[in-house]
Order: sequence, then C-alpha cells, then structure tokens
Amino acid sequence: MLGLIRGCLPPVFLLATCCASAQNAVNISWDPVTDAERQMRTPVVDKDAGVEALFWRVYVEDQFNGQDTRRILKHYLRLKVFDEKGKEKAATIDIEFPAKTSIFDVTARTVKADGTIVDMKRDAVYQRDLVRAGGRKIQVKSFAVPGVEPGAIVEYRYTEGRDNPNLFYSRVQLQREYPVQKVTYFVKPLAREYTSYRMSVWPFNCKPSPMKLENNGYDSFTLENVPAFQEEPLMLAEANVRPWALLFYRQDDKRDPDKYWGEVGRKYYDRLKQSLKVDNELKQTVAEVVSGSKSDEEKVSALIRYLWKHTRGFSDPGVTDAERAQVKMPKDRTRTAAEVLKSGLGTPDERNLLFAAMAAAAGLETRPALLPNRQDILFNPRMTDEYFLDSVDMAVKIGDAWKLYDVSARNLPPGMLSWPEEGVPALLTDPKKPSFI
Repeated sequence: MLGLIRGCLPPVFLLATCCASAQNAVNISWDPVTDAERQMRTPVVDKDAGVEALFWRVYVEDQFNGQDTRRILKHYLRLKVFDEKGKEKAATIDIEFPAKTSIFDVTARTVKADGTIVDMKRDAVYQRDLVRAGGRKIQVKSFAVPGVEPGAIVEYRYTEGRDNPNLFYSRVQLQREYPVQKVTYFVKPLAREYTSYRMSVWPFNCKPSPMKLENNGYDSFTLENVPAFQEEPLMLAEANVRPWALLFYRQDDKRDPDKYWGEVGRKYYDRLKQSLKVDNELKQTVAEVVSGSKSDEEKVSALIRYLWKHTRGFSDPGVTDAERAQVKMPKDRTRTAAEVLKSGLGTPDERNLLFAAMAAAAGLETRPALLPNRQDILFNPRMTDEYFLDSVDMAVKIGDAWKLYDVSARNLPPGMLSWPEEGVPALLTDPKKPSFI
C-alpha cells in the first residue's frame, strides 16, 4: 500500500449505523461439521500446511454503558488437521492479547473423522506471559485441545473484550499463525442514539470483499485464502506486511489530502501556540542559557542541554509516584511552557513544546511538527487521518532550512532523531500554509 507498503490502498468501506441496541451481543453456537469437511484430505491455501483454518469468523460490537464504552469481539475458528505436524500445532492453542484487553468464554472441541466429539474441559484454559523478540512481553491464554489426530476437525470460540475508552480507532487482524481459507468480520457500530459518527473499515495490505449488510443487523467483509503469518529477520514492522484493518469513526467520507492536512496543520498550530508563550522569568532564563552562543545551532544545543538537566519524563528512571502526583494537569488545556519547566516533569510532547517556547524566546523561528512512527507503519500523506501522526517534535529554522529536534531523545546528540522518526514525512504546522517536510 502506497509506496513501500505492499499493494494499493483500497477505498474505505462505510458502514450504515445500526439502530438496534448494542447491548445484545450475538450468541455463537457450533456449526454442524459437513461430510466434505470431515473427508477433506489436502489443504487449500498452502499445500504444505499441516493444519488450516476452514473459516475464522469475528463478530465485532461496540457497546455503551453509562460513561464507558467497550468493544466486544467474538471469535469462532474451525481448523482441519492433515498430518502429525498439524496435530502438534492444533493440540495447543495460544491466544495472544495486549494490555486493556481480556479473553474469556473460551470453549473448544475436537470432531474426529468418524464423527466422535471430544469437548475441552473448562479448567484446561490457563494464562501466561510470553516474551517476544526484543524482550517484549505479552499475555497469552493457552489451552490444550483433547483428542486431536490427523483428519480431525478442531474448533474453538472465545470472546475478546477491549476496554480502551477510545473506540475512535481500533485495529483488527486478518492473518493468523496458520493459513485461513476464509476470514469474515461482522461489524455492528454504536447506535445512532449514542453518536452521529459513522464507523468505517480501512483495510491494509489486502483487498477484502465489499461491505455486505447481513440479516442480523451486522455488516460483513471477507478475505479469502490468507497464508500463515511468518516472521522474517529484519522485516518491516508487522503493520506493513501483515493484512489488517482499521475500524474507526468519523463524520466525513473522502478527503482531499492537501485540504485535509492544511486544516490539521493550522488546527494544531492554533492549539499549541498558547503553550509557546513565555513569562518574564522564563525569558530571563533563556537569555542566561544562550549567552555566549555564537550561532543559532549553538543556541539550540545550549537549550537542549539545559532541558536535559532540568526536566525529566514521567516514566524516566528515578521519577517517583509522589513526584508525578504533585504535577497538576489542567483538563481543559495544554500546560504552558512555564508550568512544565516549573514542575520539572513533562510528557515528550510537553518537553518539546517547552523547548520550542524557549527557542522562540531566543529569537529563533519555531514550529511544532507532527510525525508518524516508522516503527509502526510507513506513512504517506495520502493516508488522510491524523491517527497516523502520533508524535510532536519541534522544527527550528536554521538558515534557510527547517531542522527537527526531539528533547525527549536524551541519549542522542541535539538535532538527531530516533530511528522511527528518521526519514519520514513531517507535517510542519503553520497559521497559514502547513506543509510536509
């Protein structure tokens, strides 16, 4: 998709908002196993696969209770085991899930080639931590499926609850650790009584079917013949190579990139310019810090070294809960530069805003700049949603060119960005004409 990302960006599929109550989540029961499924001898997607999913169905429903929102995903998978290698893989199932997510209502069974059914016991499910590449820890629900043998059908169901209160953006996967013949998502957004926004589905690295209105009030889309996900050495981040979809709410449909990013750049400049104001005390501090600097770059370096010494991030080593508790975060606005410096603690964005305010007080032209994270997904301005720009760095005009700085990158020399921000388009905010640099 778009440049280095595989494929082309498909059109966004719009869902009609359902008027039914979101509280009555669909109930899923076992489908009858057909003779054709029991008699299947060879896989369809990958001829060398020892096990293959005949289908993977996910029912997604957004629920609203009082002030809380929750996204419920009900999964149903049916696997066909072809040989001993597939038996080993299907006999133990791992369900990985991130923070603010819960897995419950796990059930599984084996349907043998002769039709015998072996149900999994409830106490076979347990939770553990798994360490992935790079030391990243994730939680896993694991369970052993009884009676698995070549020729058998293994199927399991589980419910995934996402408790993140922000449902505006959420990712769903379309690929698993084994091949899938047919993956279908059934989606029901919040009812109109709760929001005027419409849910959209934005697929990446794949071309699913057009949206289809189902009889039960859900909208569905399907992707067929999905190979198993394989990690490769030095590969791009998974979001660039793995098929997935972004579920999100918004009011408009198509967006012109130039017009959209112009509006975003002006909005963020207006929103952040209040934080760039400095008081007389801060001006005096800046004058002392940059005294003796012979060039604009020396002024910038002096300011960054000062901020490294006098401010810390909330999650930095040595910062105590008591220190964090002393910081008063205003609910209706961003903290000013003076407030951040006085507290000595700030988020990465706040510390960069403080740097920009001090640079402006030193006579330098500064602008906030919005950046994507290359560690996540390779960004192109045709991806018209600010969701993809999740970092704020500061641009300072040195001579005739803008140069980006990130005060929160303490272990890098001034003017050098961390690798997820190197070589990516940055939206330079401006009161009149924002642009990508």
